[in-house]
Amino acid sequence: MPEVSLRQQLEALREENLRLQSLLDSLPAFYFLIDGQDHLVDYHAHRQQDLHIAPEHFLGKHIAAVLPADVAKRMERMCQEVRHSGDSQSMAYSLPLPEGDRWFLATLSPSFENHIVCLSQDITKSKKTEQALRDSERFLNSIFDSIQDGISVLDTKMRILRVNRKMQEWYSHMTPLEGRICYEVYHGRDSICEVCPTRRALRTGQLECNEVPLVQEGKVTGTIELFAFPMRSSEGEIVGVVEYVRDITSRKAIEQERSDLLAQMLHAQKLEALGVLAGGIAHDFNNILMGVLGYADLALMKLDPQSPAVSDIEQISTSALRAAELAGQMLAYSGKGRFLVQSLNLNELVDEIDQMLRTVVTKSAELRFDLSPKLPAVEANTAQVRQVIMNLITNASDAIGSEPGVIRVSTGTMHADRAYLATTCFDEELPEGPYAYVEVTDTGVGMDRQTLDKVFDPFFSTKIAGRGLGLASVMGIMRGHKGTVTVDSEPGRGTTFRVLFPCSQEVSSARIVPPSTKAPAKEWRATGTVLVVDDESHIREMLCAVLEAHNSKVLEARDGLEMLEVVRQNPTDISAVILDLTMPRMGGEEAFREIRKLYPDLPLILMSGYSKWDAAQVTGEDGKMAFLQKPFTKSALIAALQSLLEPDD
Repeated sequence: MPEVSLRQQLEALREENLRLQSLLDSLPAFYFLIDGQDHLVDYHAHRQQDLHIAPEHFLGKHIAAVLPADVAKRMERMCQEVRHSGDSQSMAYSLPLPEGDRWFLATLSPSFENHIVCLSQDITKSKKTEQALRDSERFLNSIFDSIQDGISVLDTKMRILRVNRKMQEWYSHMTPLEGRICYEVYHGRDSICEVCPTRRALRTGQLECNEVPLVQEGKVTGTIELFAFPMRSSEGEIVGVVEYVRDITSRKAIEQERSDLLAQMLHAQKLEALGVLAGGIAHDFNNILMGVLGYADLALMKLDPQSPAVSDIEQISTSALRAAELAGQMLAYSGKGRFLVQSLNLNELVDEIDQMLRTVVTKSAELRFDLSPKLPAVEANTAQVRQVIMNLITNASDAIGSEPGVIRVSTGTMHADRAYLATTCFDEELPEGPYAYVEVTDTGVGMDRQTLDKVFDPFFSTKIAGRGLGLASVMGIMRGHKGTVTVDSEPGRGTTFRVLFPCSQEVSSARIVPPSTKAPAKEWRATGTVLVVDDESHIREMLCAVLEAHNSKVLEARDGLEMLEVVRQNPTDISAVILDLTMPRMGGEEAFREIRKLYPDLPLILMSGYSKWDAAQVTGEDGKMAFLQKPFTKSALIAALQSLLEPDD
């Protein structure tokens, strides 16, 4: 082989240097050569201006004199490791340069005679990108965790991949959540829910939502609204679901409260409307019955006592009085069947009607009493409270029927706050405070929810022959007494009615002088002139006929204005006035006040299709007045007139 000349060797070396230079120029990095004592002895850069520092400032100098102290220590330590292991090592470091900090990635590799080759690449741009990504992730994480609704990220197998802080708080007792199956953790189930919106979202690829129970530690603690958003890959394939969970327990409670208030308002409006209707019907019905009873009495006066028609007419009167009782129950339901009240002890009233109660109880039922001692008084009307208790006992007896059972009558007191009163059958803004109650419990068939909702409606009855006014009148009487009722019943478990009366604070002092209870003598004959005031012509005619049959002269007026005109025209002749309270133009209340201004001592008989309460509201204490509730009999009219014109000594 021919010998290579020196010139050829030099040429080959030059070409090798050119290739090496080209290689170094192509590297996107700086080249440094570090000797065995950690001095920088050589360098190369593909762009000298990127060095940001002149070579004379670092060539021949020790690393510690060129680099910041912390960077120099790290690089010295790494140089030792490279020399010792013979393996390449990398480190990232930053340098403070005039235009700002810049980041570099240094790769140190062993070279000849303990020298080390250091390739240092400027990674500032990628470092800034990396930092921006971290900042963005931190920002998104802060948003993710600050959301006060729960968020879960699931894969297509319903496995939890990630949750936010709120979700972790709700299920802190089951940490960690990641990696577990959602329906096992969130709902305590071993299989997916049938109504699961997440399953639907995976199937449809659309947003799905549903309300589901919030289950914590095995207990339902509220309600959540769950939105399921499908997640897709860049190719459009569904790869998971984001569950957005909102706790709507408070909202549901508010909605339920609003619904309850609306139901109460509608119920109150229904009661008011039915009350007005029942009161109006009862009032007009009493006016009609007034004519029936009055003309029946007139017919009896004209008939021979031995006439076979007498018993028929008496039966007409009896039927009319029974109809009047029905009208009375309608008035009680309307709340206009009120009477004057007095201080009443409920225990004493129950004791008083003990025997009467036993007569209405079925033979198969046992009646028991549990009366609380030291019961405070209430302001009530004895007759109406007696009717309430009788109606409740009758209802309990009917519920038991022919089967053996127990009816328990209890009394007691309680403090009723606003929350409790709101749960009663008709609150009507009753005041908080002490209430005395009578409670009637039976072991009968009980009632379902549909029946309970209608139990106080007039003419609603579960009995074939029932009129449906017993409990309706109980409600009306309790409303009239500013009290309320609670009902607790379930099919097959009996029923408990509790009627609550506000404890007595001040007893009403309003009184009406009642007509004399003595039976009028058949031979009693009236003297003087009686003015009859009523807008119903048939009632005026009937009353006039009755009065004329007892030797009284009569005058008529259709309303209060006519009454005042008649009185002014006959200032000394009129001995008494019979005045209806409900009339057009000037009604009975205004007419009463006007005539009392003119004639303070003129005897008056007030009559109404409502009750004594109407008269008490108008008159207060008036010693020259009596009251007759329509319909009334001839005997009651004559007794009232006699008591006013010929008072007891």
